[in-house]
Amino acid sequence: MGGDGLLKARFVLEEEPCPACLVRLDGCIVYCNPAWDVFARENGGVPGALERSVVGMSWRSFIRGDDIATAVSKYMEYALRGYHTSFLSECNSAEIGRVILNRFEPVRARPGGRTVGVAALYTLVRSCPIEELHRTHLPRPELYCEAGGLVRMCAFCRRVQRRSDDGRWDFVPAFLNDPDLSIGQAYCNTCYALLRDG
Repeated sequence: MGGDGLLKARFVLEEEPCPACLVRLDGCIVYCNPAWDVFARENGGVPGALERSVVGMSWRSFIRGDDIATAVSKYMEYALRGYHTSFLSECNSAEIGRVILNRFEPVRARPGGRTVGVAALYTLVRSCPIEELHRTHLPRPELYCEAGGLVRMCAFCRRVQRRSDDGRWDFVPAFLNDPDLSIGQAYCNTCYALLRDG
């Protein structure tokens, strides 16, 4: 019965113009629509971000850090209880700034029936040259790189944390286009507050 609800949701999401995926009750991603791969490629996504790699994995495997996992879990749990939930975030490339509405919607076995999964949809709210969202900075290893060359980059907005303890995060486009850069996924205070507070 649960499979029927997920199958029907898959047919609906197939035509959805925004990137979307279906997640089972156990947290396993079972489907990504065609727009998922289009967006991943446009945003510089690695092969591991494409549908063929994502399906069969737990959504938690793509999230680094307990605080972020806990915050996203809150949205998933609300959707599993039958509520529509959402939060805003950024998803930037080196050239394009994007504001995304992350929506989590319950998938039911039948209308009014039990929840069998969650549809996660990512709707583009704003797209603009990155300079309209953030001041850009040159790559300065002495300012951003930790010992061993590691750079801490926000998983959402892609800004980079300064090595100093002043709490500043800068947008460094060159770091996004450097395949040899060692990146430690993190989150800036601004993006975490958006996620936490919805």
